[in-house]
Amino acid sequence: MKKSLRWMTGLFSLSLVFAATACSKKEDSSIEEIPPVETEAPPTEAPEMPPDTPTIKDLSDQEIFWLSDYDLNPAEGNDRSAALAIFEEQFHGHITWIPCGSENKLDALSERLLSGEPVDMFPYDMTIFPQGVCKDLFQPLDDYINLNDEIWNDMQNAVSMYAQNGKHYVIPYDTIDPLLLIYSRQMLQENSLDDPYDLYQSGQWDWNAFMNLMQDFKDGGSGRYGLCGSSAGQGIAQSVGKPFVSFDGTAFSNNLADPDLKAAETLLAAIRDRNLYSSGWYPSFPASHDILFYAMPEWALSVSNASDPDADFMAVPFPKSPDLDQSYLSAEYAAHMLVKNSDKGEAVGIYISCERLAASQEIYQQSAKKQALEESYLLGVPGFFTEEQYNAIQNYRSDLTTIFDPGFGMGTAMYTGSGFANENSSAMYQLMNGLLSDQFTSWEALSASCSPAVDSAVSECNTAIQ
Repeated sequence: MKKSLRWMTGLFSLSLVFAATACSKKEDSSIEEIPPVETEAPPTEAPEMPPDTPTIKDLSDQEIFWLSDYDLNPAEGNDRSAALAIFEEQFHGHITWIPCGSENKLDALSERLLSGEPVDMFPYDMTIFPQGVCKDLFQPLDDYINLNDEIWNDMQNAVSMYAQNGKHYVIPYDTIDPLLLIYSRQMLQENSLDDPYDLYQSGQWDWNAFMNLMQDFKDGGSGRYGLCGSSAGQGIAQSVGKPFVSFDGTAFSNNLADPDLKAAETLLAAIRDRNLYSSGWYPSFPASHDILFYAMPEWALSVSNASDPDADFMAVPFPKSPDLDQSYLSAEYAAHMLVKNSDKGEAVGIYISCERLAASQEIYQQSAKKQALEESYLLGVPGFFTEEQYNAIQNYRSDLTTIFDPGFGMGTAMYTGSGFANENSSAMYQLMNGLLSDQFTSWEALSASCSPAVDSAVSECNTAIQ
């Protein structure tokens, strides 16, 4: 049953006593810690509600079985996430983790469904949709989340991109892991180069400015490059705001003939031909300072700050095409999916809405910022953001349109999602990186090579959703 959760925003302040003393991010997750507040020990029950406040839904009899490669419950010694604290304290909900491997999640889900064992909620990532829906592994969330509620206002564009025949199997509650171009202002000053952040703010951050900066830096010394990092190909290819596989809400189509994509791929070829790109792996911004831009997700900026604190790092989105009016952001969406045959749809819908509350409410945003500015550890590696960096990234996330490409979620022939060498033969990997390497000499050769795989995946998915 669909119910508005607008009243949850009203209840939100009442939950802060619990959440502020009991919430922090799960280790290595994107849910940020809520700092303690000076108050008495929190009660074990929710405080008395005003007379006109709707009764909190009691979900104590709706245990959610969560199949994933990570646990939503805190590890021993850690505190709960903000979303989990709201879910447990205000709704008496409970989540039980069913562990599975990161590279075989869909297989594990299929096996569990066939065995009849309980499973209700599953993590979305870009490899899951649309293939998981095409395989009939999920059910829509429309009956359990009211998308007209004000808490979803800022996510409407993202939500609409995933609508399939009017139904929503994926309802993103946040934008995460943006791909950025990281650079050192110290290096810019030493080489008398313009600051890309200033260019971005003045509307001048485009491919021409990007190429000129890289070329000027390369020409300023021996052994120099303009660009490195594993996100370079994807960031540039998606900077035109066009997917390799289009989706109009009812059918998928091969979009490789799009002229804007051709222009982006031609830019990748020019970067290669000018020897501006270094293909080496760099766990943080290159300490040698002989490469101008480091193309990586935002975590790499945090790690680079800690490894080279005097470099004065900053980051910008990938530049826009000079032929387009706007910039786009390469990023992912955070979402959870409701598994087929689950009878816990109401509980899953409420938990997802708790995630949205935790991602959108000011108190949690301020706490997330406070934590980000303090040095912390990701997989044992220290990192932190400066306030300028953090504020800029939040503005990128809110101001720019994030790209969704269904091609990532159409099976292993299209994309493995592993991030390692065994994905090099997948169509999406080649489309993003084939022209940065010597594998293909032109966009025409690359698109001709990848089109059969794209056509096959599109046909299979379209047949499945008819």
